[in-house]
This record gives sequence, C-alpha cells and structure tokens, in this order.
Amino acid sequence: MLLTRQRRVATWSAALGALWTTAVALAPPPTGVTYRRGVAGDAPTIRWRLARELMNPLGIDPDNFEVATTANAQEDIVGFGQIRDLDATRAELASLYVAPAARGAGIASTLVERLLRRYDDGGRDRAAIFLLTLQDTVPFYDRLGFGEVALGDVPESMAFEVLAGRAVTSLIGKRLTCMQYGVSRSPSSSDR
Repeated sequence: MLLTRQRRVATWSAALGALWTTAVALAPPPTGVTYRRGVAGDAPTIRWRLARELMNPLGIDPDNFEVATTANAQEDIVGFGQIRDLDATRAELASLYVAPAARGAGIASTLVERLLRRYDDGGRDRAAIFLLTLQDTVPFYDRLGFGEVALGDVPESMAFEVLAGRAVTSLIGKRLTCMQYGVSRSPSSSDR
C-alpha cells in the first residue's frame, strides 16, 4: 500500500513538474530585470526553488545573495546566487538559479559578476572561490573565469556536499564537477 502511494506521489510530482516546465517555456522572457542584494523575505522563495531543482537548499543566508527581479507589481524573483564562506580564506559560489523563462538573457552571468565584485570589494582573493556544478554547465563557468579541479581538491568543508552531490547526480544520470576561480587546467578523468 505504501509503495503504491509513493508511486502515485512520484507520478503526480512528475506530471506537475512537466506542466510547470511547459507553462514556463511558453511564457515570454522577462523584461525590466533589476538586481539587488538579498533580503530576509527572499529566503522562502530561494529555498523552494532550490529544492525543486534538486539543488542544496541548506546554508541560505539572504545577505550573501544577489537577486534578479522583474519590475512588475509583485517583483517576481527570476534569478539568484550567492557566495558563502567555507572558512576564513575560502568561499563557494553556490545556489545559482535562473527561472527557465528567463534563461539565455544574461541574468546568470550578471549575477555571478555582481557576486564576484562584492567579493572583491571585501578585499578577498577570487582564486579562493570554488563551486560544484553539473558537467553540462562547465562551459558557462569557464567563460566567467573558473576552471575544473579534481573533486579531491575541494576544501574539506565541502566534502559532505561533494558526497551528497555525487549521490544526487548519479540518480539523475549527470556528473558532478568542481571548479575554482582562475584555474585553467582540466583534471584528468582519474582525478574526478
């Protein structure tokens, strides 16, 4: 009985996800996008969207975020990202998300550049910024100055996230990749 219920929930979840994706794909791209620093009221939306995309919804501090919004009556959030401290010297670019209807308009690149500028303004070295991503998105991050590093080279404070990310990505048939700002070498397949 429980297994049947779980299958129904999974079927409904898949159907709703497909419906949402179709509706978003048919929506026109946003106009009048503005950018701002995250605020406490953004946290529920950020957590919900990250969880929905199978991204890590933990460690959300709105003050670390840059948020892209549309200039309509409700100020819809169409994208966001954060740089969060890992330890005293290193940080992680994380939680980068852009709504499907808004993709391809340069929002993600602008969010990353704004986050990097904020990091620079704090007097910190960009070479200390790491990120975890799917292999499919490596070319995007390459263009922004990141390069692949071996998963074993990530800071120890990211070890759990690497293990969890590997488990999730294997379930969805994808591969997890670690990148670091300013690194130009690509790790060999034995490093991954």
